[in-house]
Amino acid sequence: MPVIPTHKAAQQSDFGIFLKEISPTLSQETIVHAHRDDYYIFGMVDSGICRINIDFKEYLLSGGKMMCILPFLFR
Repeated sequence: MPVIPTHKAAQQSDFGIFLKEISPTLSQETIVHAHRDDYYIFGMVDSGICRINIDFKEYLLSGGKMMCILPFLFR
C-alpha cells in the first residue's frame, strides 16, 4: 500500500503560522501528488477562479469566497 506524505507545519514555520500569497502571475511550484497537511489552511480568492481538490472532491471557488481546510484531509 502506498504511503501518503504529510506536509508538516514545522517545515513551513518556526512559530506555527505562515502566510503565502498564491497568484497565477507569481512563479510557484504546483503540488500534483496526493498528500496531507498537519495544519489548517485558510484561504481567500481575491479574484478569478480557484480549483482545489479536497478528500477526492473538486471545488471551484470564485472571487470573494473563503475556504478552511482541516488538517489531515487528502489533497
